[in-house]
Amino acid sequence: MIAFPFAKINLGLHIVAKRADGYHDLETVFYPLPLTDVVEIVVQPQQDLPRLMCHGLPIPGEAKDNLCLKAWHLL
Repeated sequence: MIAFPFAKINLGLHIVAKRADGYHDLETVFYPLPLTDVVEIVVQPQQDLPRLMCHGLPIPGEAKDNLCLKAWHLL
């Protein structure tokens, strides 16, 4: 699967309430930009664990903290 998520500039962000699950309800205003990332998910049956590969500009931080990998583990 390949997705092309658009970039945006957040013009305003208001935290409305804190929910019981620890997350927050938000109101936001943003301006979409004509720029995208490319996100590709490839299933490789011979591997049990996901592998994160990034191309282009380096992304700071640890792979274990990446939201894409966290979402995969929840599936």
